[in-house]
Amino acid sequence: MLLALLAGGSLGCERTTAIDRNQNDGGGGSGGACIPEDDGNPCTEDVCEGGVPTHEPTVAGTALPDQVTGDCQQAVCDGNGAATHQNDDADLPDDMNACTDDVCSAGAPSNPPLAAGAACGQGLVCDDSGMCVGCNTPADCAGTDDGCKARTCEAGVCGVSFTPASTPAGTQIPGDCSAIVCDGNGDTTTIADDTDLPPDDADPCKAPVCSAGQPSVAHAPDGTTCADGDACTQTDTCQAGVCVGGDIGTTFVMGSVAVDIEVADLDGDGKLDLITVENAGSGNVSVRLGLGDGTFGPLVNHAAATSNGGVTAADLNGDGRPDIALTATNSMQVLLNQGDGTLAAAVAYPTNALPYDIAAADVNGDGAVDLAVVYFGNNNVSVFLNQLDGTFAAKVDYPVTSGIGGAVLKAGDLDGDSRPDLVFSRGSTVNVLLNQGDGTFGAATSYPVGDPAIRALDIADLNNDGSIDLAATYSNGTTSGVSVLLNQLGGSFAAAVNHAVTPIANGLAAGDIDGDGDADLAVGSSNSKILSVLLNAGDASFGEPTTYSMPSSVYRMTAGDLNADGRSDILAADGAVRVYLSNCMP
Repeated sequence: MLLALLAGGSLGCERTTAIDRNQNDGGGGSGGACIPEDDGNPCTEDVCEGGVPTHEPTVAGTALPDQVTGDCQQAVCDGNGAATHQNDDADLPDDMNACTDDVCSAGAPSNPPLAAGAACGQGLVCDDSGMCVGCNTPADCAGTDDGCKARTCEAGVCGVSFTPASTPAGTQIPGDCSAIVCDGNGDTTTIADDTDLPPDDADPCKAPVCSAGQPSVAHAPDGTTCADGDACTQTDTCQAGVCVGGDIGTTFVMGSVAVDIEVADLDGDGKLDLITVENAGSGNVSVRLGLGDGTFGPLVNHAAATSNGGVTAADLNGDGRPDIALTATNSMQVLLNQGDGTLAAAVAYPTNALPYDIAAADVNGDGAVDLAVVYFGNNNVSVFLNQLDGTFAAKVDYPVTSGIGGAVLKAGDLDGDSRPDLVFSRGSTVNVLLNQGDGTFGAATSYPVGDPAIRALDIADLNNDGSIDLAATYSNGTTSGVSVLLNQLGGSFAAAVNHAVTPIANGLAAGDIDGDGDADLAVGSSNSKILSVLLNAGDASFGEPTTYSMPSSVYRMTAGDLNADGRSDILAADGAVRVYLSNCMP
C-alpha cells in the first residue's frame, strides 16, 4: 500500500496497473508476482487485481485497431468490454469510379452518379448512370460543327457526319454566278451557279446573265419596250442593247382614212384645232378641238362627201370664225362654223371632174374670202367668188398646162400687189397664175422642178426679202428632194435649187420650227417613213436635214403653233394624224 500511495494511488478501490499490482502482490503475496492474462478482447484491459488476473472494460469510444474502410462506420468499444459501431461520415465509400460521388449519410454509404457530362478523363464524360463514356451528346466531342460537318455521339462514341456534296454552305455572295457548297468531305468548295444572276441595273435593254460561272450582260431582244428619258420620243425600243428613241410624234385617230389636214381656231379659244377629211368611208370632216398643249379633245365627225384630198379653213361668212371647205367627188363642199366649233351641214358647189385641192383667199378684194380648186386630170383652175355671205357664185375656169397628176394648190401674194395669186403643181412643174387685180387671172407660168413628179408644194418667205418663195418636193422613186424657187420680187421665180432628202418625199410643210424667225422646211418621206427637218439659215440656204422616224407613210402635211411656244409644230396625215412638236426637234 505504501508503494501504491507513493506511486500516486489511493486507498480506495481504484484500479492499478498490472505493474503496480504485480509489485504489490510481490511485496505481500504468498506465492509470487501476478501476471495479467490476455483475453484477446481489444475492448478490455488485462490487469491484476488483488493479485488475481482480471479484465477491465476499455473506455467507451476507444477505436478498435481493425477498421473496415469506406463503410461509413467506426468500430469502437462500448465501455462494457464489447465492440460496437458508430457512424463515421468521413469514412467515405470510394468505389474508384470517377463518375460517381462517394457519400456517407447517417452512416450509410452510397455512390450516386455524377451529372451527365461531367469530365471523367481525357476526352471522356460521365453518362447519367455513372458510367465513364466517350460522349453523351455531340457537344461532348472534340471539334466544332459547321454547315458541312457535324459531330455525332452514338452509343457513347464520338464521330462526325458530313453534309451531302453540293449543299449550299456559308455566306453566299449574291450575283457572282457561283455558289459555296459542301464537298461531301466536311469542307467547302465553289461551283458555278448560272442562276445566281448579277444585280439588275434596271436597264430594260440589258439583261444580267451567268455563263459557266462568269457574270455577263446580254442584250434584250430588239423591239423590247424601253424609255430613253426623252419625253418627246414615243414607243422607244431596245436595239442591240441600247434604248433607241422612237418616233417623236403623237398619233391622233381621226376619220376612217385622213388624207388632208388643216389647223384653225374653230371655237375661238385661241388654240388651234385639228381638221381632216377622208377619202374613204363615210367621207366625214373630222374635228378635234385643241387643248393648247399639242394635244386634242374628243373626235367629232361632221357628214360630208368623200374627199379627193383637199381641205382648207377660212372665215367664209365674215363672222370671225373659220369655216371649212373641201374638195369632193365632182363638187366643192362648204361647212359653215356655227360659232362654237361645230359645223353646219355641207353645201355642195359643182366642179369639174376630180377636184383635188382647194385654197382660200380674197382674190377680188371685196373683203370676203373666195375659193379656188385645182383638179387631178382636168386642165383648169376654178375660182368661186364669195357672195359676201359664205355662199359662192358658179365657178370660173382658168385653163392651165395639160397633164394628169396630184395637183397641190396654194394662194398668196406672189408679186407684191396685195392681191393673192395662185400657184399649183402639175407633173414636174409648178405653175403660177398672177391675179389681175380684180379676181381674174392671167395665163399660167410654169417652172420646172425635179423629175418626174412633184409630190407636195408650200409657200413662204424663205430668204426674208418680204416676198413669197416656193418650195416643192419631188421624187423619181430613187432620188428625192425639196426644190426651193426664190421670188424675183415681181412674181417670177429663179431656177429651182434642190436639197436631197430621204425617198420618197411625199409631204411638205413650211414653218418656223426652231423659233429663229426664219421659215424652215419639214418633209415626210413615205417609203422610208422618215421626217426630215431642214433648218433655214435665214437666206434660204439649208444644212443637212435632221431625220426622225415615222410609223407610216405620209399623204399631206401642214404646220401650226399647237402649244403656243412661238414655234411651228408639224402635222402629218397618214390615215390618222401624227403631231410633231417643234420643242422635240432642233
